[in-house]
Amino acid sequence: PCQNSGTCRCAAGGFNCPCPRNFTGETSPNLSTSVCDSNPCQHSGICTASSTGYSCSCDFPWNGDTCSDLSTVMIVIIIVCILVILGGLFMVWLFGYYRHRKVQSGSSVKDKSQGQEAVEMQTGSPCSGKTTP
Repeated sequence: PCQNSGTCRCAAGGFNCPCPRNFTGETSPNLSTSVCDSNPCQHSGICTASSTGYSCSCDFPWNGDTCSDLSTVMIVIIIVCILVILGGLFMVWLFGYYRHRKVQSGSSVKDKSQGQEAVEMQTGSPCSGKTTP
């Protein structure tokens, strides 16, 4: 009369069924949910009792026996996002760096040509004494 692999034992006045693990009731017909009472599944995983213990049904991106392991796919996505952000920041810095260098180099050339004109005015034009019609 014992169910779910329960072992029937003769007793005074009848029998008894010591229930296998995770089963309850007089003849062990009921699956005990006590293994799930402690909420072994993390990150909103759903616990399902079984004759061998429990199993967890995990939501993405979690997996593993208790939904505590981050899936490899999610780890790759996180790494790619970080690399894209760092690449973007590097491009912004590089653009600013070259723009700043271009502005500095343009003003240097301008300053040098203005300096040359100032020197020519102080010392006289290379064409002094020559007249142009």
